[in-house]
Amino acid sequence: MMKRANYYKVFSVNFIIFILILFLPGIFLKFIKKFNILDQDPRALLPISSDKNKQIKIFKELNNVTQEYFPYVGWLPYKFKSKYTNIDEIYRYRESINTSFDSSTFFFGGSTMWGFGVADNETIPSHYAKINNSNVINFGVGGWVSRQSLNRLMDLYSKEKFPKKVIFLDGHNEIEVNCKKITKSIPDHSRSKVIHDHLLRTGVTKSTKYILTTLLEPYINIAKSMKSKSIKDLSAYDCYQNPSKSKIIAKQLINNWKAAYLISKSNNVDFTAILQPVVFDSENFPKYFDQEKDFFVKHLKKEYEYVYPFIINEMNNACIEDKNYCKVLIDGRKWLAFEKDIWIDWSHVTSDGNKILAETILKSSNQNIE
Repeated sequence: MMKRANYYKVFSVNFIIFILILFLPGIFLKFIKKFNILDQDPRALLPISSDKNKQIKIFKELNNVTQEYFPYVGWLPYKFKSKYTNIDEIYRYRESINTSFDSSTFFFGGSTMWGFGVADNETIPSHYAKINNSNVINFGVGGWVSRQSLNRLMDLYSKEKFPKKVIFLDGHNEIEVNCKKITKSIPDHSRSKVIHDHLLRTGVTKSTKYILTTLLEPYINIAKSMKSKSIKDLSAYDCYQNPSKSKIIAKQLINNWKAAYLISKSNNVDFTAILQPVVFDSENFPKYFDQEKDFFVKHLKKEYEYVYPFIINEMNNACIEDKNYCKVLIDGRKWLAFEKDIWIDWSHVTSDGNKILAETILKSSNQNIE
């Protein structure tokens, strides 16, 4: 009996040690993520930043902003309060200077409009508000394409939230999302696969999911890392090889803009749509970008160079068909072409870059209204 008891004791101790070893990597990974330990985004350390501590803080805050599913638009950020990044609880917009629904300008777009890498008072809407002494609301959301902005605009109109003016800034995400080889239908958005996979696991409880994630995530990350190294030289995008796909993407963007324009016009709201500039249009390509190592610079450049002309062509076709619609379409590709030291990455810019965009948006949209 004593031998059997010792056997069970040894087995129990070894089993507990085995479970601890199995789960420790996952627990350690969750701890690192929660407190942003050893998880510094290299974009926070670029030589263009004059205040490194502030920039590091901004990027740490960005890591803590979370999203939830929201009908018809895919996702919106949760309420968030911090020093540089603040999200409204009800409408989930990012706080700006002069945030108000009263006689306001609504801004829509992806992370460039939202203000990736800058503080609340350094975004495009905030600079616009300062320059124009007007009310604004920043409805930009990271990862959004124009169809999501259109859906969000319709949602706001259905709730009788009518601005004085609406501004869409799009281009980057239309290509980064829709030009992926895995895209099955256009338009798509960046979380389609996540939502699809989640729906397939509807029978899994939250506690079970948490345990499985804690257990498997470290090993999945290792596998992904090994896979990414093995396919580093293989493009994940295919628009440059697929003119029909590129044309569909361009048409979808122009049609989404037109729908937003017509809905706004019917509610006596001014509308402006801007094709956003990206770093590939710059005459002063940042020296601190490593084109050989940066996957996005290496592979997205040819996608932009191929698809943007399709978009311009569709803009020109729209001008032939509807002169009034033509007046609200703006080609912003060269707005930042000669600026130095403003690029955080391929599509996001510093506060100085956002200020230039805000000034040019104000000038261009006022000309259109006249």
